[in-house]
This record gives sequence, structure tokens and C-alpha cells, in this order.
Amino acid sequence: MRVKQSPHVINATFTSSIPGSSNSMSFYFKAAKSEKDPQRIANFLIDDEFLNTFNLEVLEGEDLPISGREDTIGYAFINEAFVKFFDMKDPVGSFIDGNNRNKVIKVVKDFNVKSLHHKMEPVIMLYSSNWFRHIAVKVSGSNISAALDHLAEEYTNYYTGYPFDYAFLDDDIAKQYETEQKLSTLFKFFSAIAILIAGLGLVGLASYMVNQRTKEIGIRKVLGSSVGQLVTLFSKHFIHLLVVSILISFPIAWYLMNEWLASFAYRISITGGFFIYSTVIVLITLTITVGFQILKAALVNPVETLRCE
Repeated sequence: MRVKQSPHVINATFTSSIPGSSNSMSFYFKAAKSEKDPQRIANFLIDDEFLNTFNLEVLEGEDLPISGREDTIGYAFINEAFVKFFDMKDPVGSFIDGNNRNKVIKVVKDFNVKSLHHKMEPVIMLYSSNWFRHIAVKVSGSNISAALDHLAEEYTNYYTGYPFDYAFLDDDIAKQYETEQKLSTLFKFFSAIAILIAGLGLVGLASYMVNQRTKEIGIRKVLGSSVGQLVTLFSKHFIHLLVVSILISFPIAWYLMNEWLASFAYRISITGGFFIYSTVIVLITLTITVGFQILKAALVNPVETLRCE
């Protein structure tokens, strides 16, 4: 393949579909000795370089290449999910029925052909020498523009009159999570607004409380209370409010997060670390807004406070 002659191209392969994108094909297949009915399964027509180009891990099977074989039987690579679904005991060397009869020569480790919203599905890769629709090229990240120039030149040498069209696999995968990215941006924006409003409310409430108890602060200082004791005393009210808010908000947050994560077949677990992180943020906000107001009042000379009163 001429495209691999560039030092900026690591590997390339012909394929009917691209794993991880939305253009995969599917047909009905079944393991020849399985009692299960044929199932509609994602499939790819591939060449010798498909596994190496996509770094698919081979668990068992025969060595490549297979392109020089003289027999006329079809050859197939399957993934672990395919083996489990049809309960195949010795998959390598067995046969799969579909449009044609194909012999399994490799079992590869499961890989995602859809987004993480979906469970790992059975996949079959059929070795072929034609009927390809795509060339998947793994390029070096050191000079992508040079690699694209080389690919465009080779393309126009063979396909004159047709535009050179390409896409990056990571961009196609990122599009599968556009909704989550937009939700993340919205949550960050409204969280910042909520923290700002809450901070302003705490400042107002702290200022009102301090103004109402200015005389008490002065008397307590005259009687020997330290600044630390005064800050601790007047902070208790806000700590109680914080505890109540945590008891109300954390169960609701856990429920909403769990419902959202339920839409993913593969998901993280909701641990206490998320809530500890949230509590730390709230405590910092509380300390900055309320603590400053109380500390400022506690540092005032009690003589001036009592004289004012």
C-alpha cells in the first residue's frame, strides 16, 4: 500500500466500516453448532492489517497473514462477546454461518463499536480482498499535516474527480458524547451562579446577624472572650444550616446522579469522595463569606462598640 511509504504514516488498512464510528454494518450470523437462532451482529470486512492498525489484542488463533491462502473458504475473526453469546467451547477452527460459511481463525479481546452507553456486543470480522469502503490510516502525531498532504496526493493519483474526504476517529468518538459535554458545561455554569448567589446570601445574613449582636460581641470581649471563641460561637448557627442542607441535598444529588449514570452500560461508581469534595467547596465558601464578617466584628475594639450602643 503506497500510503504507508510516508514516514508520517504508521500503518493503514482497508475496511468496510470503522470501529467506534456510526457506520458499522450488521447482518445475521450464528455459530454453526450453537442452538441459538441467528442474530443481527455488527461486522467488518477487513484485510491483514486491520488488527495491527487498531491495536486489537488477539487472545487465541492462527498467525497472520492469511492473504496468500489458496483455499476458497471464508475466514472470520470474532470477539469475546461473540464467543460468550453463542456459548462456543472451542471457537478457533469452528464455523460461522451467515451469507457464507466462514471459519474462525482468531478470537480478539472485546472492543467498543458503539459509545459507552451500550454494552459490549458480539462482533465478527470477515477477511476479504474487496468490497471495502474506507481506508483507516494510523498517522504519527508529530506532523499530521504532512501525513494528510501525503494521503491527499496518493488519493488524487487514483481517484481523479472525487474530493479527498477524511475524518479523525477521535472526533467521531467525541461526537457520541456531545450531549454529556453540553450538560457538563451547563452544570458548571449554573453551579457557579448558585455558589455566587449563595455566597451573597451568606454575606447578607452574616452582616445582619453581626449588626444585631454588636453589643453582645462587645460585652463578651470585655468579659474575656477571645477572637477565636467569638468566631466559633457565631459560626455555630451557620454550621447547623450547613448540616441541614447536606442532609437534604446529598440524597437528592445521589439519586439524580445515579439515574443519569444508569444510561451508560459502563459507568463509574458514586463514592463518598464526590460528596466530600462538595462539602469542602461549601465549607470554603462559608469560611470566606461568613467567617470574614464575624472576624471583622470580633476584632473591633469593645469600647467603641459599647460607646456606639
